[in-house]
Amino acid sequence: MTDVEEDARLAHEFLMGFLTEDERGLRKRGFFPKGSPEETKAREALGQYLLLNGWSLPDQFRIALAACFDPNVTPFPTPRRLMFKQSEKNRIKNHLANSQISEEVELLVQGGATVAAAVETVGKKYGYADFRPITKIVQRYRKTFPGLDGRPKAKKSHT
Repeated sequence: MTDVEEDARLAHEFLMGFLTEDERGLRKRGFFPKGSPEETKAREALGQYLLLNGWSLPDQFRIALAACFDPNVTPFPTPRRLMFKQSEKNRIKNHLANSQISEEVELLVQGGATVAAAVETVGKKYGYADFRPITKIVQRYRKTFPGLDGRPKAKKSHT
């Protein structure tokens, strides 16, 4: 079985469960135990499968995913529901505010200010007595705003 086939199998089992037997030998749907290494691997497989095959998902996956959101989309009920929960790890308290702060710092840097001076200016503007949170935000958003590395962006010439 290829990695793609294995990912597809794990993703399907994560969404729809897998066939197992109860104590009497009757078939039933089983699921990976919550938080188990198997569930983690299946979640990762689903993520990879969706990223790599998202535009050409087989009907069974599209139907299974749709049924996780709305059980009325298929006559075959799914035992799973998707829940969206704020991740506790790497939680950004206010992404919009942080983006705005980073963008303003970048504009000042592009205008010739040093990163430290831009951080102080923006910090004062928004009432920060301590500029360390602004510095942390700027560090976190360096990839989003390339001018924050202290070097001005190259100007595009229209010649």
